[in-house]
Amino acid sequence: MVCALLELLAPAGRKSTGFTVLGDEAQAIYGFAVRNGDGLNGITTAEMISRIRTTYAKELVVSELVTNHRSIPKLANIAMDLRNILVRDISGDKKLDAMRKIMEQIPLLQGDVDLSTYEELESETMAILTRTNGEAIRVYQQLMGKGVAAPDIAVVMGAGSQARRVPAWIGSILGRFPGATVTHSKFGQIYRFLFGANTGDNRPLDVPEEDRAWKLLVVAVGLDETATSFEMRALRERMDWRDFLPDDLTVQAGALHIMTIHQSKGMEFDAVSLLERDPKGREDEDPREEASVIFVGITRAGKILHQIPRDQLMPPLKPHSYGDGIRVRWERWWNGLMNLEMGLQGDVSATSFIDSRVHCSQDAVKDLQDMLAREGASLRGRKVMLCKRLAPESDKKYVYGIHLQTNDDKPGLLLGLTSQQLTIDIVHRIWGLGYALPQKIYNLRVTDVVTMALRGDDVTGLVEPWAKSGIWLGVSIYGTGDFKPWNRSR
Repeated sequence: MVCALLELLAPAGRKSTGFTVLGDEAQAIYGFAVRNGDGLNGITTAEMISRIRTTYAKELVVSELVTNHRSIPKLANIAMDLRNILVRDISGDKKLDAMRKIMEQIPLLQGDVDLSTYEELESETMAILTRTNGEAIRVYQQLMGKGVAAPDIAVVMGAGSQARRVPAWIGSILGRFPGATVTHSKFGQIYRFLFGANTGDNRPLDVPEEDRAWKLLVVAVGLDETATSFEMRALRERMDWRDFLPDDLTVQAGALHIMTIHQSKGMEFDAVSLLERDPKGREDEDPREEASVIFVGITRAGKILHQIPRDQLMPPLKPHSYGDGIRVRWERWWNGLMNLEMGLQGDVSATSFIDSRVHCSQDAVKDLQDMLAREGASLRGRKVMLCKRLAPESDKKYVYGIHLQTNDDKPGLLLGLTSQQLTIDIVHRIWGLGYALPQKIYNLRVTDVVTMALRGDDVTGLVEPWAKSGIWLGVSIYGTGDFKPWNRSR
């Protein structure tokens, strides 16, 4: 796309608008997407830069930004050494070998790696970066431990194919709004009623100040930030967009983020722990690209950089395709148990959180919505268990109730339901092996309280005022759901 735009706007050798291309060859780590056919006949970053250099050889002015303002001097010097290797005119294998030697000098965390390790770091932002989604999921499960309660520090899981999370403050403010059009003045009235003055102590940490919140919403629905109103329908329709809100809202201060190196590109953290690399490597790895992956991982750190010993990790997960290749879930079978990644986009039934058929009464729905608005932050990291049940108004289709798990490992408060998508995928994976749907699934966690939206016009069983506004609060869940399949013949 970049090359096509340049051909139109700045044809070589002719008077044109001119252009500026800003990028970093050392961070070119997505070539695998092109090689695997995901690039829609695209070219890699390295190929694009080479084409620009060749096409505009006589006119191109190259400037380099060399001062590292992100990291402390020690880490900045390491980054410079790595960059010097990457820009050298040597083979990819030699670059990768040199990068790995520098990687080996990064200290390993000593002792068992658990959340107390990161409580002691006292950094504002922290991250654990892995090479694959399967590794990241294992790190997440291991750090969350076996306890039912939420951990002492927030853990934000960024890897895998999780459902996108729309912040809860949107549903808290507008969930009970009855109109089709939200004006700036009405938004302000609701905001101040819920959270007090802009700088008041009553405003929860995750809620932006009033003016910032308004600007985020009007821009999210496609308007200029000076707009004085927006349509609720436009808000609901845009909530599924990947760029619904700015990327800079994704890093939470005081939280431990777990993600792959690829997902961390463009972010920065005070403290970074890199999972020690797999000595077996990857069969499909391109040495130049793998060298750049190491560079990206190391340069995410601003103050502290460690490695997590690989022997601290539970056996790795493997990917398996579902829905004719539309979805990939990571999994592992061991000791008669199955660990299966759950919490993907579409795994949770959005409407189940305001459905009176699920919660038996309108008052129960209102109590749940009040609880989610009031206790959202404390629910992050809480363990949930899934219990098999019939879908609303059905005597044949099964779903799972999402229950807060009690300290004695029993189902507590019902939050919502999973979707038919999850049930179908479980059946797809185990039915051919002679197994039936499990009655209970364990070891999943609430990742966040989020805003959910109505899709379509069917409001059967849905409780007002949320059925009218079309947005409400629900929870996202994630982890490897653990269950013991039972044989259908028994």
